[in-house]
Amino acid sequence: MTSFVELKKKRERFFVEEAAKLIGKAWILGPDREHPDFLVTEGAQQFGLEVSEIFTGRQNRAGSAMKEMESNTQRAVDDLRREYEAITNIPLIVKLVGDVCAENLALVVPALVAEDLAAKPVGHHAVIAPDTGLRAGLRVHVTKALRRNWFSVKDRVGWVDHNPMPRIAAAVKTKSRELPRYRRAVGSDDIHLLLVANHINNSGKLVVEEQAQINLEGFKVVYFFPYPEPVVTIFNSGPDALGSASTIYVEASGTRSGMKLRRFREGDLVRFRAETRMRFDDGIPADEVGTVVEVEPHPPQTGPTYKIAVQFPARRMLPFIFEFEYELVKAAPGTD
Repeated sequence: MTSFVELKKKRERFFVEEAAKLIGKAWILGPDREHPDFLVTEGAQQFGLEVSEIFTGRQNRAGSAMKEMESNTQRAVDDLRREYEAITNIPLIVKLVGDVCAENLALVVPALVAEDLAAKPVGHHAVIAPDTGLRAGLRVHVTKALRRNWFSVKDRVGWVDHNPMPRIAAAVKTKSRELPRYRRAVGSDDIHLLLVANHINNSGKLVVEEQAQINLEGFKVVYFFPYPEPVVTIFNSGPDALGSASTIYVEASGTRSGMKLRRFREGDLVRFRAETRMRFDDGIPADEVGTVVEVEPHPPQTGPTYKIAVQFPARRMLPFIFEFEYELVKAAPGTD
């Protein structure tokens, strides 16, 4: 069984590789290590890179209270998945909507087994509402799939922190206390910091919306990566030791610029991004192109950004899905 440390290092390496691709850097990562997390080679240059996730919501000595609750819920959901797969060994996408208390969760696996999904085709979808007699109920949205993905919806759809700079500054200051250790280990003062806000979960919904400055506290560069958004904000040190933000946005073509991409518009041709899991829910091929038929107005009701509805050929219209799950193939006529 993979240890917690191994999973953590794998996650950190993934975030670094994704961020490097977005900002167009050919970073070569050394072996897994600690303090700092990576020794990075870029051409003739080497620097130390520390990786840290930051979270919104209340913080305590143990970290983010919201992240802790999400982790506890996901562990309970993963236990259900393992229990179900021990009986049927069928990969499912299961979205739990409602109260994920123990009484409700206890009925999920028996209800899924009763659906006899072994006899159903891939892509079969059902909504189950186990009756626990509780006032706060639970609905189970289940899809027979090729890959498993079980989660509680309440931990994925929530409010966004549009003023994350105090949290970013606090994270930089906290990590800077380890700089002497990082410098000794690397043999250099060139230490970078990658801060990741995982937008998949509510606890990571932080968005930098304006140009800003922070005190880099001795780091040469600080990167802020709101995964999986195709954007990285880079704080580069200046003569005053303040980091001025520049933001790199990545277009579907791979073009990088310092200007924010335009919103999707009705009539745009799009396809799912290669790394998304969303297309598996409906069995949509990776190269299938659809048409945007509706765009959520600003401000978005929930989540880190707006959603779009897409019509694929010979298929039902897919309801609103976050725009970052798609990439632009061709702009609608008359638009840029």
